[in-house]
Amino acid sequence: MCGIAGILSYGHDAGPVDVAELVDVREAMAARGPDGAGLWVSNDRRIGLAHRRLAIIDLSDAGAQPMLSNDGALVITYNGELYNYRELRKELVARGHPFSTQSDTEVLLALYREVGEDMVHRLRGMYAFAIWDHRRQSLLAARDPFGIKPFYYADNGRVLRFASQVKALVKGEGIRLTPNPAGHVGFFVLGHVPDPHTLHREIRALPAGWTLQVNRGSEPRLRRFYDLAQRVAEAESRAQASGGEGQWPEMISAALRDSVRHHLISDVPVGVFLSSGFDSNVIATMASAESARGLIGVTLGFHDFLGTEQDEIPLAAKQAAALGIRHSIGTVSKEEFYDNLGNIWSAMDQPSIDGLNSWLVAKVAADAGLKVCLSGLGGDELFGGYPSFRQVPKLVHLLSGRKIPPAAEKLWRHVIRRLPERWISPKYSGLFSLGRTLAGAYLLRRGLFLADELASFLDPQMVDEGVLALDLKTSIAASTQGVTGDHAAIAAMEVSWYMRNQLLRDTDWASMAHGLEVRTPYIDTNLVEALLPMIVSRPPLNKAHLARAAGSVLSQELRNRPKTGFTTPVHEWIRSRHRNVGRYRGLRGWAQLTYSEFVPEISLSRRDVVPARLSERRPIIVYRIGQLGDAVIALPALHALRREYPDTPLVLLTNRHASNSALVSAWDVIGPTVLCDGVIFYDVSTGTLANWRTYIALARALRLIAPQEIVNIAPRRSAWDVRRDWLFFRVVCGAPAYRSVRPDDQPKRPCDDALKREPEWLRLLRAVAPSATSSAFELRIPRWAHNEAESALSALSQYPRLVAVAPGSKMPAKRWPTERYKQVGRQILSKDETSALVAIGGREDQRLGEELQQAWGARSLNLCGQLSVFGSAAVLRRCESFIGNDSGAMHLAGLAGIPCIALFSARDLPGKWAPLGDHNRILRKNVECAGCMLEVCDKDNLCLAKIEVHEVVEAWGSVSSARTH
Repeated sequence: MCGIAGILSYGHDAGPVDVAELVDVREAMAARGPDGAGLWVSNDRRIGLAHRRLAIIDLSDAGAQPMLSNDGALVITYNGELYNYRELRKELVARGHPFSTQSDTEVLLALYREVGEDMVHRLRGMYAFAIWDHRRQSLLAARDPFGIKPFYYADNGRVLRFASQVKALVKGEGIRLTPNPAGHVGFFVLGHVPDPHTLHREIRALPAGWTLQVNRGSEPRLRRFYDLAQRVAEAESRAQASGGEGQWPEMISAALRDSVRHHLISDVPVGVFLSSGFDSNVIATMASAESARGLIGVTLGFHDFLGTEQDEIPLAAKQAAALGIRHSIGTVSKEEFYDNLGNIWSAMDQPSIDGLNSWLVAKVAADAGLKVCLSGLGGDELFGGYPSFRQVPKLVHLLSGRKIPPAAEKLWRHVIRRLPERWISPKYSGLFSLGRTLAGAYLLRRGLFLADELASFLDPQMVDEGVLALDLKTSIAASTQGVTGDHAAIAAMEVSWYMRNQLLRDTDWASMAHGLEVRTPYIDTNLVEALLPMIVSRPPLNKAHLARAAGSVLSQELRNRPKTGFTTPVHEWIRSRHRNVGRYRGLRGWAQLTYSEFVPEISLSRRDVVPARLSERRPIIVYRIGQLGDAVIALPALHALRREYPDTPLVLLTNRHASNSALVSAWDVIGPTVLCDGVIFYDVSTGTLANWRTYIALARALRLIAPQEIVNIAPRRSAWDVRRDWLFFRVVCGAPAYRSVRPDDQPKRPCDDALKREPEWLRLLRAVAPSATSSAFELRIPRWAHNEAESALSALSQYPRLVAVAPGSKMPAKRWPTERYKQVGRQILSKDETSALVAIGGREDQRLGEELQQAWGARSLNLCGQLSVFGSAAVLRRCESFIGNDSGAMHLAGLAGIPCIALFSARDLPGKWAPLGDHNRILRKNVECAGCMLEVCDKDNLCLAKIEVHEVVEAWGSVSSARTH
């Protein structure tokens, strides 16, 4: 059991593998493989594979990975266990394949050489692997049929990246973290992020039972090799299980013992999770009979439950004694839980409403020195142990034949939504709309929120897009395609949704956080195939059959114990300590709190939820509004604030334009810099009433968060602004400490000495660092942005000197005439044959950029609207100089470290808005008019009109010469 990672540059124009990035991804998974780290990169650096090792089979260095075949033509990185590797090894040896290790990894290499991609049909186990075939220049990746082991990948059309964890891929910084609406919506609807989605648009999960093949220069190809619904439907089409129901216990016992025997294969001691539950005790009973070495039982208890009916320890201890196995018990108190809560959230790879108990029991096992444990996971899915097997078909049969008047449905929804949640969950307002089909009723049974509830705390546009992309009723129905029996359909849905995306995923991240491998004998392809004829029979397989199959070793107390879920006092602990006990209770409240640990945005609508990271350490709120330029010039001040408070959460408070999502917000710039830990948005509205509601919600949120200080670095134009903000933040919001930028009391008239004014970025910096005279901040550009820039600029790779031009502006008064930009570009290209031009701007500048590119010809690119903020920064960093209007792009260029030829209008004074950095040239002409009032200059745009083409070209020449020398 391990962590795997890889980067494949399969596109013809893709750059070489970034080894440092691959190492970063690998080391982010160090907990998964504490026994070793490996790295392999091809000679041409077109592919690199990495591995973190948890040694279970063949503990010698010979079993290390990435592993090469004897001739070096094949390389593999592999996570999992192959339970039939010994049988396969014998076959392959008989066919002449040499082996130099005792590992199952080498068996995979030999099997691939023997049958290629069809190897997956021979595998019995849990796995995610990638094999590089040097001769075919091809990568084959695969994930086991039930999705026990994870495999996440990102493909930008040129480079494929993969890893065992989403958080590991993110650490590599090769991926843009664009939110995936389907992942965010899916979590709140289901309590987990459903495959193949993640929270990030560019990262996907390889579906269970699928392969991914990528050939150099070709598009990746996905292929399904195991379809559970198809297997169930085929079982239904055959005759009922042979031998009759009376022989089922014997058949179950033989198949389950065979699975347990295979799951015990290990070169290290094996433990078993032992609760008072039925499924784990059956596994423990059979494992104790099959194990040649001492088995260790592992039980988790809670101090709050000691001596109560919910205490798992006494019955588990009694069973351990009956089996004659060692017993390791761990008990958790409320204080111990909170001591570990930060570690739990750090280990959680994607948000989940479950997994806490898995993390805690895995810790008990790891503390006992174990590397491998067997789990009873999967017993309820195969033997019909969940209430859903009864409730879902019953609801469908009750409602499917009845016609409910639309008015009655509407009244039902209205009444349910207004009842207290402690009486009934609001999701049951969808009873009549969902309860008529198996897929809909299953969604109602397993879901947390209805989709139409989400707009109260998620962005409505995100909700609409996510609901459309998920199409959950159709997707759930597809997991039972061809299945006719209700019981068999519920089994297929439970395995494909709840078990795969919730239980197995939670077990993986929670156990691997402790370097523990958890094996699931119930989730075994051979066992499932043996049980399918019984599952589809009528009456179907149930827990009574399993009890008879287990034999007389199970105590009567265990046999007669009613079915109960594994309970923990965690939700009560959370409720008693956190201030999230308002509208959403139980798992719904826990979902809100968990989500807030993954997503930096704090919604004003989630009134009851305060992230634990803010509850435990009161944050500092930093208020800064505006768009690209406003955010860029605030970065030095934020950097100084972060240095002043390195261990205190900083939360950005900023505005966004709800009516125009294309506009860049301050968070789009500040978020990727990691200078702030979170963001609170409030929507900009033109309606007075809407604004009042926004400010009330904002004040409520800030009082709930209770920051230790509010730092206001928003634009301050008058003394009234100062008084208004002080009143709101200190009095209305109750900020205990408050500081802000002094009023902007300098003259507003354009005049010759305007260039002597203190730059705005320095003014903001001094608000948090009074003695500062210069910025020590250097913009950190993520690797994904460099990749974006590399791809965007590939057409100009033969030109060493690039000049960035930003001709657009949202304000007409700031735009220099387009015709003059055309002339400037032509003259630059004629003066220097090694130069090329790059148009930079937003979506609104796309047509303008096209016009300029057409005028400039082949030595130019139009990248307006095609790049992210940091992709633009990476492009600017590769440029020699920048020419543009007073705009956000200018400030981004200054921060990227290239000299700017800045064309200023009269709207903003050039001294105040001077770009960061040295060697900038600011061009601005005063206009003589009556009083030289700002409004007159804005209206007529006289300032910019007086800047001549030759002045811009000369300024470019001077900065180019300075850069050259």
